[in-house]
Amino acid sequence: LSLAGPLCRVRFTPAGGELADALFTRGTWSKKNDCLECLSPEMPPGWYNVEVSMNGQQYGPQPLHLLYYLPPKISAVFPDCVPLAGGRVTLHVENLHSSLSFRARGAGFGAEGVELELDGISLPDGTVEVLVPAIPGGDPAVLTIDASCDGGNEWFSDLSSINVFSTFEPSLTTAMASKAGGATLSVSDLSLFRGNSLAVKVGQVVSKGVFRREDLPEPEEGAAEGEEPPAPPALWVDFVVPVYDKGKMPLADPEPVEEVEEGEEQPPPPPAPGVPVSFAPDGRTWFPAGQIRFFEVPTIAELTPGESKPECAPTDLTVTGENFPESETVFVTFAHPNGTVKVEAGVWVSDTSVTVTSPEGLAPGSVAVSVAFDGERGAFLACPAAFECA
Repeated sequence: LSLAGPLCRVRFTPAGGELADALFTRGTWSKKNDCLECLSPEMPPGWYNVEVSMNGQQYGPQPLHLLYYLPPKISAVFPDCVPLAGGRVTLHVENLHSSLSFRARGAGFGAEGVELELDGISLPDGTVEVLVPAIPGGDPAVLTIDASCDGGNEWFSDLSSINVFSTFEPSLTTAMASKAGGATLSVSDLSLFRGNSLAVKVGQVVSKGVFRREDLPEPEEGAAEGEEPPAPPALWVDFVVPVYDKGKMPLADPEPVEEVEEGEEQPPPPPAPGVPVSFAPDGRTWFPAGQIRFFEVPTIAELTPGESKPECAPTDLTVTGENFPESETVFVTFAHPNGTVKVEAGVWVSDTSVTVTSPEGLAPGSVAVSVAFDGERGAFLACPAAFECA
């Protein structure tokens, strides 16, 4: 090859294609790099046979193989977070081919990053499984994912990102639910983040989690110096409570009874055990979040009085029935035929009675009234008869 002269040519032919589709470029010998160099022509993506001719006519019998590729794009990562100990994630990649390699940058991996071990690739599905190693440093962070098509000589940067988490201490916002299921409950923690693999497990039943954030209002202008800074945003992961299944939702072990010396006041008995609830940001790494105490489905019998005070003024109402669980999270909805729905907090009186005051601003008409004992987005039960706003 060092004898290459002005007639040296390099031919690029599509693999399995015809010579008529080939393109040619001039080859020159580089003393500095001790190799034959050429400028690759622009070609469509795919594999090509590369052949060299010293005289521009006769080409070597054994071609080399070169892949022309489109820049890779990562469309999704599942799960999009890993614990500090690392873990396996699946990358959904556009323009995927077998020569791709990936690296993670940031956090304890530094600016140069660490190449990720491939654990499986599916070209038809466009997916790659990679293993993220343990992340040094011990702090939550965000990793940036890059890809290379040429063994790391050139990197396509910032194609996607992965959250790194350490630990959570989630708590249930409502600790009771109807055995009929259907209530939307929440777990809260100041470290929660948006993700595509959030999950909540009730007993052994896993439900999909949905991230929710509520930013508190900004302090008014002119606030006095020394006032406390605004509270951080409220973060939740919502989930729908599944229908109670005794076999898949065993109760937690009861809390031990505290022993006291003779003559000392007896402490209140521990609460009855419920079904354990846990939360996983990646659908795999579980953190305890409390217990749900399931109650039998109540029966709603009557709403009294059946109509409002004059001019639809707020009216004290009583809902009666059976099996009303003692609850501090009773809510009552008033749904007008015009589409307006108002929610009011109710008061549990007994296992057969709940009281509530109808809201202001109800328009005249027949208003459907429903009651839930497991929160504002609980499993609502309809009253048999409508509430007439006169």
